[in-house]
Amino acid sequence: MAGSSERIFPTVVARGDHGLLGSAAPSRGADPGFEVLGGAAQTVGIHDLGLLRGDGVFEATRVVDGRAVALAYHLRRLNHSLRHLDLPGLSSLNLWRRTVEGFLAQCADPAQRLLFRIVITRGPEHPEADGTAAHPTILFILEQAPDTGAELPLRATLLSRGVPAGYGRDEPWLLAGVKTLSYASNMATNRYVAAHGYDLAIYRTTDDHVLEAPNATVVSRVGDTLRTPDPGIGILPGTTLELFFRHARGLGLSTEFVELSTADLLASDSAYSLGGGRIRGIGAIDATTLTVDEPLLESSRRFLVSPEVYEEDWHASEGFLEPLPE
Repeated sequence: MAGSSERIFPTVVARGDHGLLGSAAPSRGADPGFEVLGGAAQTVGIHDLGLLRGDGVFEATRVVDGRAVALAYHLRRLNHSLRHLDLPGLSSLNLWRRTVEGFLAQCADPAQRLLFRIVITRGPEHPEADGTAAHPTILFILEQAPDTGAELPLRATLLSRGVPAGYGRDEPWLLAGVKTLSYASNMATNRYVAAHGYDLAIYRTTDDHVLEAPNATVVSRVGDTLRTPDPGIGILPGTTLELFFRHARGLGLSTEFVELSTADLLASDSAYSLGGGRIRGIGAIDATTLTVDEPLLESSRRFLVSPEVYEEDWHASEGFLEPLPE
């Protein structure tokens, strides 16, 4: 629980301008912006397809010192998700950077632990009353980050996802590896895990390959090599993972994307859970105890939130997923 002297940050919601999406990016002088919504206006229409059918995408990350962690990577993955749902993509990466940074400069308290979300839905199910075509709904949400207390090692358990390796590779309509609003099964998994005394679920395929956690990427370390499942197996490309691997390579470690078996994971020297701008050590997977590499965890956490890395991300992220207009 937050200390009694810490002010609770009120949730801020803003609606993004429709011009943030689409192929024609406006000039800088005509940047679309956002409208901060008052409490009574912080709503989504009852016919919005994000509410009715989970038809939309989202991104979420921590805000540290007024900056969204790994923002460049999150925006590129957001664009990737939009394209896979046949929604208009981001009009430009730089436009979104200016808009998000402007929103955080206006609304964030640098002294607070905050969580920033971008939510984009397909919008209303029906056209407007005047016949105008419905536009996607774009929301920025800034709120108090949950107080997770000390970063204790996680207790994890392996659970079947009920699919084979490569699920969705040839079936794009199944949206494997796309960050949609349809998170009901992930939330059910988290409730099941908590009820059985664990902190984290690690999904496996029916042929015993490691996938991901409901809200995080999984990494295994053996010796000086870090290994993580290739996203082609049917999982979400990790944003925090990109920074973690970049930092690890700077320390002289090797990094690999592989088809990681559950036996490989259980034989790890160490293992990590990465997501939303956080890195956690995994202390045990079912009955297998793992070593927690505190030096790597601490140096990686500092790396993630450093101002220099934030600036470098805009160039370093260029190879993450498909190209995005600058």
